[in-house]
Amino acid sequence: MNSFNFNLITGYFAIGSTVIASVMASIQAFINLKPFFEKLLKTAVWELFIAIPVVVITYLVGLVFVKLSTQIFDKIIKDTINQKVSRLILISRTESEMIINRYEKLVQELELLQAGSLALLLLSLGLILKIINATPDIGGTLSHGRFIFGGIAISLLFFVPLLLYLAVNTYKELTLIVNHLLLEKNEDKKVNTTT
Repeated sequence: MNSFNFNLITGYFAIGSTVIASVMASIQAFINLKPFFEKLLKTAVWELFIAIPVVVITYLVGLVFVKLSTQIFDKIIKDTINQKVSRLILISRTESEMIINRYEKLVQELELLQAGSLALLLLSLGLILKIINATPDIGGTLSHGRFIFGGIAISLLFFVPLLLYLAVNTYKELTLIVNHLLLEKNEDKKVNTTT
């Protein structure tokens, strides 16, 4: 099993940044944060306030959101911790490094696909809130931003079912691997009991 997984870490960053963007869009729908950020960017040390904390917070938000979305989807498909541990024990007992690595990769992909679908859904909802609560510009008309945000929100909503479809297929592949190993284990028991 690999100790460092670049895809998993970048996945946490991607999901964390999407969740943060959805929260910012939702907040921006009710409170104008633009003056705050403009004032912050004029300070001499704004990089320290922005760069390091944002990277750390983005990773942590992504990590927490992946774990929370995994819990949500586990409740939906009624996958208990005991079932997960049983599958993990079964996989760890196999002597095939390829099966172990494939299983580990599929579990990580499943977690990221589940979290990604919820993160995009949240971002779409945040943008929709921003559209609903958009205030007119100084001239009294709504800006083109309302249409741009609407287009982005609708585009993102099309990706949610795609990610869920991919998550379902990934879960099916995980199940097939486990079922195959269980079948092999049962066949080995039959051979051992007959001899």
